[in-house]
Amino acid sequence: MGTSTHGWVEYRHVDTSGEGSEGDGWRALVNLQELLGGRAPFDGCLFGDDETGAFEPIAPDRGVPSPMSRVARLDYEDAPGDGSWISLAELERIDWDATADLTAIASQADWDRAVRRTEKFDRQGRLLDRDVDTWSVLPRDTVFTLATEGTVEHDGHVYRAVPKRLRELAAYDWATLWSWLTKLRDRWALDPENVRLVAWTVDG
Repeated sequence: MGTSTHGWVEYRHVDTSGEGSEGDGWRALVNLQELLGGRAPFDGCLFGDDETGAFEPIAPDRGVPSPMSRVARLDYEDAPGDGSWISLAELERIDWDATADLTAIASQADWDRAVRRTEKFDRQGRLLDRDVDTWSVLPRDTVFTLATEGTVEHDGHVYRAVPKRLRELAAYDWATLWSWLTKLRDRWALDPENVRLVAWTVDG
């Protein structure tokens, strides 16, 4: 049993003509299940289910929004789950180059998700290896010291952990998803608050 990510890119084209057309409501455009194949767009860091705690969640536990587009609402009612949402305005304010908090690492799986690489230096500071296989080279307790302190000395060498940036945790289709979000904003000169990503996780 696993979880899959469902959701939609929605937008709201606000009608300023005074005629009260359907453009006043939210509309669904991009199906995340189809685009991402059930993968989370950011390994849990957007909506607060990142078990490693490597990053502070950006938009945790908001639930699915109300109001919501009819298409997205029907999709949610067909396969409900724990959900949240985030506007393009919030996404644009994120520091995508923020690095992971390695002090939260408690297992090799955590390490693999949060660390970009491990570098090896001699005592004079010369770089000897940019991509050390940490878990086969270092004792387990030394790895956790490295995670906590950022550098560690072992067997006459110095090792340095290089944490991943937030952008590196994105699903490979994130660039396409980001393109949809920004093109929607530009197509109708929308306020970024009127373009959003709605997602929820479904067990099974």
